[in-house]
Parts: sequence; structure tokens; C-alpha cells
Amino acid sequence: MNKILWLSAATLLLLLFLTGYRLREFLVKPDVLKLTPKIVVVKKVKPEVLHTWVVAEGIAEAVHKAYLMFDRPDVVDYIGKMEDGSSIREGSRVFGPNDHLNKGQLLAQIDSRECSSHIEVLEAQLGSAMALKMEAEARQTSKKNLLYQAKMDFQRIQQIHKKGSLSQDKLEHAELSMKNAELDLQTADNRLSAASYEIQKIEASLNQLTVKLDKNSLFAPFDGVITAVNIREGNYYYPPSRINNDEQELASAIVLMDDSLYEIQLEIPDDQASNIKEGQAAYVVQNTWSKQGLSVQQWPFREDDYSTGTVWSVSPSISMQKHSRRVVVRLQQSTGLRNGMPVHVMIETEIKPNAIKLPIEYLSFREGAPFVYVLNKSSRVDLRWLKIKVHGLDEIEVLGGLTAGEQVVIRGQHRLKSGSKVIIAETPDEQSASESVPEYTTK
Repeated sequence: MNKILWLSAATLLLLLFLTGYRLREFLVKPDVLKLTPKIVVVKKVKPEVLHTWVVAEGIAEAVHKAYLMFDRPDVVDYIGKMEDGSSIREGSRVFGPNDHLNKGQLLAQIDSRECSSHIEVLEAQLGSAMALKMEAEARQTSKKNLLYQAKMDFQRIQQIHKKGSLSQDKLEHAELSMKNAELDLQTADNRLSAASYEIQKIEASLNQLTVKLDKNSLFAPFDGVITAVNIREGNYYYPPSRINNDEQELASAIVLMDDSLYEIQLEIPDDQASNIKEGQAAYVVQNTWSKQGLSVQQWPFREDDYSTGTVWSVSPSISMQKHSRRVVVRLQQSTGLRNGMPVHVMIETEIKPNAIKLPIEYLSFREGAPFVYVLNKSSRVDLRWLKIKVHGLDEIEVLGGLTAGEQVVIRGQHRLKSGSKVIIAETPDEQSASESVPEYTTK
């Protein structure tokens, strides 16, 4: 019995001791306690140049492409030649019309012998018709002269007849000669009109055949490079009946591209497209981000990594299917850029020379509101609520809550609260921030 009483008394004393210790923690001020400082990494906030970007994906395509086709089926009897005598092919550069040439380089031709023979016949007929017209014009001139002479004779005889010196028969004969001359001139006029009409008819037929002969040939409409040759010399060509845009490359006899100017059509959400204006700078990365490991935070890139263009147009209309607006970027040819190449386009919509910006991973959030811990002069941290604007996927602009020169905790902030005492492990200003905070021990 005494043993049980002693055990109960000992237990009671232990509980009283523990309760007193816990009460002491609540009653004694926090700064009296020796709390272990937290090890953190900080970064000094500095004004920086902030680029506001709109980033989108697209396909680089030549602005000018020509899908050349013959109008009728026939045997291909000629394929254009290069300077070295070889046939044109994919990758061949050809020339178009210029100040001295009405047509560009001849690229291909189908059998035109029948058309050419018809042209030869018509040209012969035209020569005969022109000779007949010249003869009719000479006859007309002769008849005009005869009519003029007949009129003068009639007027002279008529005056003499009035004086009574000539008989009535002489007057009537002069009048008849004048009328016959008028009829002869009218006949000459009709023959000349008939000759002129015959010439016009032959020329019309000849023009039609000449146009047809032109359609038997394919000429380069501009300077460029050939991207497809779907015909072979000696093979029979059949023009396609109905094709859509996706089939033009395969259905055309020859496809020509002007590779001096490219454009990229982008579909951009309306809230971002509203900040895009014609003429703004656009930077085209000629491969996927993953291949080159690039992001907007690495700007400026090396010159070999991108091409420079400008915004050509911004559609005012929102697409009902894609819920976006079309933005077209154009750029001159550059090394490595090819038709059909997938690219990333960065459009610079704004530049701020003295902005405070932070990577988004430096921020903490509480109920959706962003904040950071700022180092004060007593080696403790203060919680600062921030007003921010998001740029891209992983960078923010600080609009309020921070000033230049303050030091922000960028590693170890998850273990802090406002007023926590800290030890600075390292600063990115002196050395690049480590991926993980090193272990430190304090005595």
C-alpha cells in the first residue's frame, strides 16, 4: 500500500514539473529563448531590363509560291535546262521576267507540233490577206483619183452647156461617167473592208493559237528555287480535274518558291494579341525549344540561334474555331530557315529598362497571394506581400512590395516565418546560387 502511494506521489510531482516547464514557454518572451537560426540564400534586388514577350509556335512558309500546270493533256517533250546543260530539278534556281525579258525561264513544254502547224498555215493566210489589202488600198486610191477627175469634167462640161456651147448628150455622158466612178470607188471601199476583215479574222485565230502555244509551255513567273518536279520528259501529262490546297504540291507539274521572303502564321489568344502591333520586332528560333534548350529568360540569344523579322499583320477578328487571333510575321531569308520548318516566334511587345523582376520560383503563396521574405538589418526576415504581373511562363515583374537594393530569400524560405533569424549561406552576387542549400551546423 505504501509503495502505491509513493508511486502516485512521484507521478504527480513529474506532471507538475512538466506543466510548469510548458507554462514557462508561454510566459517567457520569445526573444529570450535561444532559437536556432535558419540557413538561407538571398539575392539583392536590382533594376533590370524587362522584355515583355508573346511566344507562339508556327510553320515557316514562303510568301510567294507558284503551282504550275498545263491546261491540256499531252506528251512532255521538253524539260528546262540549267547553265551546265543538265535538266532542272528540285533545288534548281531559275530566273523570272525582268526589264529586258517579258517571260521568265522556260521550265517545261508539252507536244506543240499540231498547234505549230496550224500557226504556220494561218501565218501564210495572213500574208496573202495583207497582200490583198495592199492591192485593195491601191485600187481605192486609183478610184478616188478617177472620181475626182470625173467630177471636175462634169463641172466643166456643165458650165459650157449652160452657155449653149455643148449638147445635152455630152452633159449626160459626163454625168454618167461621174456616177460610174462613184460606184467603182464604193466597190473598191468594199473590197478594202473585206480584206481588212479577213486580216482581223486570221489575226484573231492566230492570237488564240499563240495563247494556246503559250499554255503548252511553263515559264518561271519570278526568281526562285524549284521545290517539286512531278513530270518527266517523254511521259504523258494529265492535268488534275479538282484539287484542294493540300494536294497542289503533288498535283502540279512544277512548283516554284521565292525563298527570299518567308511568313509565319500564328494563332494567339486575344488578350495577348491585343498587345501586338504591326512592325513590332519578332525573333524566330529555327528549331524546337527542346532541341536548343532555349527560353525567353536566356535572351539575348546567340545570333546563330534565331532570325529577326517583324509583325506583318494582326487580324482584328477572333476565330470561332480556335478562339484566337491570327498574327502574321514576315522575315527575309536567313541561314537554316526552310519552307515547312516548325519554329517558335518571340514577339517583343514592350521593353522596360528599369524593372524589378524575379523568377516565379522565388515567390511563396498564401491563399493565392504572393509574398517573399526580405532580409532586414538585424539578420531577421520580414514577410512582404507583393503586387506582380506575370510575363511568360516563369518570370514575374514586381509592381509593388519591393525596392531596389533589398535582399530577397531565394532558398530555404519554406522554413521561415516573419521575424525568423537567419544565417546567410551564400549570395548569387558573389557566387552562383547552388541547386541545394549546403549543410551547416551551429554551436
